[in-house]
Amino acid sequence: MSRPYHAALVALVLALGACTDPSGTPQAPPSVPVPAPPPAAAPGHYAGVLPCADCPGIGTDLQLWPSGACVLQERYQDRPAEQGAFIAWGRWRNDGQGGVELTLRTEETLRRFAVRPHGALLLLQPDGTAAADTAAYTLHRQDQDLTPASGSGLKGTFFQGRPNVWNFRECHSGRQMLVRFDPAAADIEEGFRKAGGDPATGLVVELDGLLQPTPITDDQGTVTLLTIKRWHRFLPDETCPY
Repeated sequence: MSRPYHAALVALVLALGACTDPSGTPQAPPSVPVPAPPPAAAPGHYAGVLPCADCPGIGTDLQLWPSGACVLQERYQDRPAEQGAFIAWGRWRNDGQGGVELTLRTEETLRRFAVRPHGALLLLQPDGTAAADTAAYTLHRQDQDLTPASGSGLKGTFFQGRPNVWNFRECHSGRQMLVRFDPAAADIEEGFRKAGGDPATGLVVELDGLLQPTPITDDQGTVTLLTIKRWHRFLPDETCPY
């Protein structure tokens, strides 16, 4: 046997021996650990009292719906309800990096949260950093769903999806609601026809109303009933994105 061939055979034997344990059983190569996916928020109701620069605190309720719609309610604790309560409709999404982004109709910039352990949401500063006191800026998951009570200044598509059943889809969120009319707003159907509305397609309208949950659920969660108290105007030249 030539010396080069002998050296190659020895190298092969040593290589095979490196892949076995002392008992002679071949060993599998070490597995590469799979990184855990970043945390993500689940649809639901989140609430807490957030800090306020010039008041005792801001009672905050955030509803994230499976459809991607959301509504944010804020109540300044030292002000009357008619002056210190605000509702903003919009959209939400998980950013894939452990954060949640809200796009609200009342704000030009995104509102961002970080997903905390056990699913809580931490409100981030405008620059994306967390405040030093993280507990004070945290919204915790609630057991019950949230349905806003006030529907003042709503803007959305008013349409008749099936005979004798009117619906309203809020423009900024896409949230759909069943509709009934207060006697003072019973002429909304006449206004709809005068504006050239097609019941199946609908028209954009601005209105005020009251919201309440129903026993019905759909893919958005609890179905909301909107009682229209007053309508302001139809906007035939506008189209809602949702």
